[in-house]
Amino acid sequence: MGLFKISPVQVLNKGNQQDSAEEKDAVSTIIGNYGRWQLMMTLILPLFALPSTFHIYLPTFTTKLTDFWCRRPANLSSLPVESWINYSQPIDACSVREVPQGITVESIMNNTAPMLESLKKCLEWEYDRSEVGDTIITEWSLVCDNASFTTLSEVAFLVSVGIGGVTGGWFSDKFGRKRTLMGMIAFQSILGVLCIFVKTFTQYILVRLALGLVSVSIVYAAFVLSVELVGGRWVTIAGSFNFFPLPTAYIIVSLVSIALPDWRDIQLALAIPGPCLLLLWFVIPESPRWLLSTGRIEEAKTILEKAAKINNRTTALNAHLPMSALAVLSIAGGGIILLLPDTKSAKDESSKETTNTACGGTFKTTENTS
Repeated sequence: MGLFKISPVQVLNKGNQQDSAEEKDAVSTIIGNYGRWQLMMTLILPLFALPSTFHIYLPTFTTKLTDFWCRRPANLSSLPVESWINYSQPIDACSVREVPQGITVESIMNNTAPMLESLKKCLEWEYDRSEVGDTIITEWSLVCDNASFTTLSEVAFLVSVGIGGVTGGWFSDKFGRKRTLMGMIAFQSILGVLCIFVKTFTQYILVRLALGLVSVSIVYAAFVLSVELVGGRWVTIAGSFNFFPLPTAYIIVSLVSIALPDWRDIQLALAIPGPCLLLLWFVIPESPRWLLSTGRIEEAKTILEKAAKINNRTTALNAHLPMSALAVLSIAGGGIILLLPDTKSAKDESSKETTNTACGGTFKTTENTS
């Protein structure tokens, strides 16, 4: 094969500038901007947003606050809750009246029990479980002086989401969209199950930190992959379609919380769908554009061939992916991808110029035979 020189060709008029946005890049030229193959991927990739949305929306129910009061002493456990509150907690449930020794349930019920004016801080509480089951609030007593820890858990989660937005993009560029997506969904599934075994609030915070980082990485990787599989105006549509499952995820979490009131049961139930998505490893392709940008040409060829056949674009496949010879130049930094003609036709010409459009710019390739 001869030497190739690449030089930019300036677009001189506004008409060409407007047309350049509509021109297809190398990938879209072969498989089309949108077809049956892209439609299948557009319907599959949004499924990865479901587990991530589950974990984001889950604290609405796992941190749901319910009525609480200072725990009754063992000898007053049979005392009705309302009578106990009226007798012992004149201000709120965070402080309790000193209970004299020898006091009985009967004396409180008959209003004959002495009332001391001294109050002390309450250290243990009971909770109304008529509408809400076990939550992280009831399990770790996140009330009164500890109430702010509930907010802290969500702040920590959102901070990790911000960090994951940066690190997830790096992983996606370094290891590929598919590997990042599947690796993160596997990690998320493990963390989702691990969360039900935590024993302390600190352990819970650490798991939520990791979940925030992983969940946003999944969303970003699925989004980038979906838009890199299409072209033209379909980029916006495919990207927006990734967010359609969000309302469905909210409904699912709400229904599960009704059926399973305890927070650990909800956590486990919503962690189950994640591992099922790992089966899509055999369905979802790597981004051909990412493969070309990293020089993995043969892998990109295999994916493009399959997509072109599903989209019934065999003519474009034969024209742009000759099996005998394929030259793909990937210019690091410029993002320029050029598909060059078969070398057999190149031998018949001493010099050949073609104009190619890639990544929003027009470029001229010149082949000189040696």
